[in-house]
Amino acid sequence: MPALQVQDEMHLLQEELGAFDAHYETLYEHLQRAVLKDKDDQPIGKPTKLLAATATIERYEEQVRNLYARRAKVFPAPGWTLERSFYTTLSEDASRLFVGALPMLRDAAEFGGRVQALLHAEVERMQDNLAAALETLELETITTEPELLNELFLYELSLGYVNRSRDGDVIQTELKDARKSFPKQVLDLDEFARLSGRGSRSFEPASARSASRARAGTCNTPRKAT
Repeated sequence: MPALQVQDEMHLLQEELGAFDAHYETLYEHLQRAVLKDKDDQPIGKPTKLLAATATIERYEEQVRNLYARRAKVFPAPGWTLERSFYTTLSEDASRLFVGALPMLRDAAEFGGRVQALLHAEVERMQDNLAAALETLELETITTEPELLNELFLYELSLGYVNRSRDGDVIQTELKDARKSFPKQVLDLDEFARLSGRGSRSFEPASARSASRARAGTCNTPRKAT
């Protein structure tokens, strides 16, 4: 009898799949308890310990109870003070900014492809006029054209995640249509790559400039400022 059972991505065991899985999980535990009995023919077997991992779950106590008929403990536990835990501490210094958008009357995948196209168009526009970009951005830590060019190089490749293969097709169509909407000197998308795995997929559009550098083996070398 195994001593430990590891369940990764527990939040995927929900709705119909979760209800179906719960029958097997509880039956498995019942058989583990019944395999050993005392002199009074009462089950004394110890079931396997369960370790579940997830990063996107809410009401974990309820899901564990419905799946395994057990009480759950979470680690790391919430800290004693607000916005503080075993791993994190709130800081006023922002290392990155997250921007969210909710499309209205538009498919989410189509909207995501459009956002990626606009991002690439803006990056290439600034690369073509570094002086104007520096004046507009008014950055404190990047003050020269070579520094800005090095920073913009990091945005030449974008990564978009989709949950369905169909959404990847929608984004690819949107990016191809974007090449018709923008002049070539504004948006020069050249290649798209789809990375697929079990359960989730990602989609990467790259500008023609970064694609050509990748083929030449100079992917880590930004364009020189002119």
